[in-house]
Amino acid sequence: MNKEFQTLRKKQRFGLRKLNIGVTSVLLGFTIFGYNLASQAPVAHAATSTVATSAGSGASGSSATGVVSRSQDSNSQAASATSSAATDSQAAPETQVTVPAASQSSAPANSGNATSSPASQAGTVSANHTAIGKTPSSKTVSVDEATSPAVQSRILMMNLAVVNPKTEDTTLPKSTQTCTLVTQPLLEDYYTHLQKLNPKRDLVSQQSLTYYLTHLHDGNRDGHTWVNNTLKFYPDATMDTIFGTLPKRGIFGTISEPKPGIITRNPDKYFFAAYVDYSSSYHRIILLARSQDSTDDNLYSYTIHTYSQNTSSETVKPNTDKLETYRGTGGSDYDLLLKNYQGKSYTVILKDFKDGDGKYGLLPVFDGGLLNPTYYSNDYYKNDDTAKTKSIGFWASTIPQETSTKVRYVDQATGKDIVQPMEISGFGYQGFQVKGDAPTVTGYHLVSKPKFLGLPHEDGTIAPYKVGQTYDLALSDSVVIKQTVINTDGTVRATAYYKGSRIPSTDASKVLGRESDNDHMSFGAPDGKFYTYTNRIGQVDGSYIYYYAKDSDPKGSDMRLHFIDVTGVNNSSYAPTDGPELDVDKVQTIHGNIGDNYSFTYTVPTNYYEVGSSHVTGTYSGTRHDAYVYVKKQAENKLYAPVASDPLTVDQGTTLTTNQAKSAVKYNGDVPSDATYAWDPNTPVDTTTVGSYTPNVIVKYGDGTTSSVPVTVNVVAKTDKSKYTVAAGKPVTLTHGQKVKEGDSLDSSAVTLKDAKGQAVSLPDGAKVVWTTAPDTSEVGNDKTGQAKVVYGDKSESEPVTVTYNVTQNDADRTSLKPGKPVKVNDPAKLTDDEKGQV
Repeated sequence: MNKEFQTLRKKQRFGLRKLNIGVTSVLLGFTIFGYNLASQAPVAHAATSTVATSAGSGASGSSATGVVSRSQDSNSQAASATSSAATDSQAAPETQVTVPAASQSSAPANSGNATSSPASQAGTVSANHTAIGKTPSSKTVSVDEATSPAVQSRILMMNLAVVNPKTEDTTLPKSTQTCTLVTQPLLEDYYTHLQKLNPKRDLVSQQSLTYYLTHLHDGNRDGHTWVNNTLKFYPDATMDTIFGTLPKRGIFGTISEPKPGIITRNPDKYFFAAYVDYSSSYHRIILLARSQDSTDDNLYSYTIHTYSQNTSSETVKPNTDKLETYRGTGGSDYDLLLKNYQGKSYTVILKDFKDGDGKYGLLPVFDGGLLNPTYYSNDYYKNDDTAKTKSIGFWASTIPQETSTKVRYVDQATGKDIVQPMEISGFGYQGFQVKGDAPTVTGYHLVSKPKFLGLPHEDGTIAPYKVGQTYDLALSDSVVIKQTVINTDGTVRATAYYKGSRIPSTDASKVLGRESDNDHMSFGAPDGKFYTYTNRIGQVDGSYIYYYAKDSDPKGSDMRLHFIDVTGVNNSSYAPTDGPELDVDKVQTIHGNIGDNYSFTYTVPTNYYEVGSSHVTGTYSGTRHDAYVYVKKQAENKLYAPVASDPLTVDQGTTLTTNQAKSAVKYNGDVPSDATYAWDPNTPVDTTTVGSYTPNVIVKYGDGTTSSVPVTVNVVAKTDKSKYTVAAGKPVTLTHGQKVKEGDSLDSSAVTLKDAKGQAVSLPDGAKVVWTTAPDTSEVGNDKTGQAKVVYGDKSESEPVTVTYNVTQNDADRTSLKPGKPVKVNDPAKLTDDEKGQV
């Protein structure tokens, strides 16, 4: 084993935890993470906690009700936990946290015992071999983790700006570094255990030498591989089966050609997990792989029965399972059940495995492409004891997905990129090797660099998780954990779903960190069983950062203050991903020297109030540049001032309407656009009795708050108006030039009346039909329209209706003038009296 690798691994904390779940004890799996990064997480506790946690649940963490999905920003604040000694005379800032990338070395999920007794099944594993069908996660939606519809809609529209907007600044210089990927992590680890050969002595053919150097490097096994440390019998034969044979010299000096093993024979697969099953004397090894083609969601398994080196392989399609049975000498006591959940996560189950002393179980040696150093560093006898005492019969984890991580080059004063990040694409936790020195940037000098693994073949691994993204982890066919990453330190909001629906319990939704006292939650499900989830989010995008300082301001550091709207999110603590940022264009920035104290002076945005904050006071650092104030919008019933409008008059026996409730209210100041109005049932109006009443109108605002407004309602005796329905009748006739004014009567046939039963009736005694607007009679014509109403004997009036009228010719229009007999005159200009008479 590489000494540098060995030293690095010793810095981490690894442990096995066993909890009582239901009526059986369940092994949760090994804890693989390093240092406590809680100090770097911008999570603020609410000013007043309103979340209750059931006693005796065994759960820890903060209640979580809101979820945000967003992508990592390329210019985001460099808040990751990485540093090393400075490459020049200046030391790295004391506020940086040293976390070797190797400490984030695995992301296993829950493990436990799969038994035939439903009440004691940690993973609710079916004792019968049945197809999975639709998995729970396929029926859930990523935004359904907030209980309030308003919060859900806000999440969908959210453009979170707690850090810099996501932009790839192509004006920045490109990195001078390059990288290569580790194509097969299990194989690369194996190569580190091959001792060097003497080609002249040990190999005879150039063809053998070329193959060996290309596929198996050059060496003999050193006896310290994970296979040696987990198998008592046939380790070399098993390595031949898995990795391929080595070229060997026979007794007559002949050299055998190397033969490929399972991994080298399947270059189209990416092998990421290895389990050793101790339930039989001659152990069974299970290798898991996915396709190198990211569109292939199948899970591929390869099982080696080490006694006979018999092998079998299975292809487990998404949302199905496979069962392997192998009995006889060297066989296994338990059938092996593999389940594939949507190509995203899986479970390995020893079917019908029951907890108890003397029951040997599984050891997850490789998971996610990462070696578990606990089992790696133990010898066979320690691992044998662990397999017996821990009794792991069930393991759930994720299938590596295609993703990317960045190596970033950041100004420690601002947290922003000064060189285009180097993006590395591959599968989650896939190793990579960086080549070349950190780029030189004019006006800056390097002060710290990431703590890489330092292995001969691997400097780091691709982060499988990104801030703001939600990841599903199936614990069983019914229970899925939605893990939303809310910080680069691995802090998550974990929410449990049962058959596609969120489990409505504060125990089943928590904000969890990586520290041992706040990394898990236990909860009950509707099936009557209890589950425990442990946060295994071990590496988040942005983990590899080179920090630079300005030559002109080597100690300078900025702090920016952001206001985050968490209205509708009722957590006991808040994180920047819980809501949108307010006043993005008005971010307050202060500047000081690293190590100096700072304190923000601020006023919360108008119509908001503060519920929590993080880092508004503190010490300038090179890794943290953002402080957060969490605010909620003032209740709308405190923003508006509704009062009573004019008294409302209604007829006796009528029913009050919502429109009448709205008209009974007016506002002193702004008027809400989304308010609704209703009569308060606790202050009813008896419209059957004449009188004056003071009921309340309930105004409900968009945020759900209400105001109660007392108004006046006068109930008056029922009038003739209320007895009839008025509609247009027959056309009436007016004459050309007829003088008609408003209020003049017109023929009653111009309207029709119907009583309460809808029957046509005559105009009641004392009633008349009058014009409400004077009709236009200036021109002759038919089918003209005007407005008229009925005035009843009790002086009540109907609403105006449109009536039709015709305008006919008058007498003058009908008179025709004819010329008389001609009259002869002497001078038309000077008529005589006689001539005038004739004319």
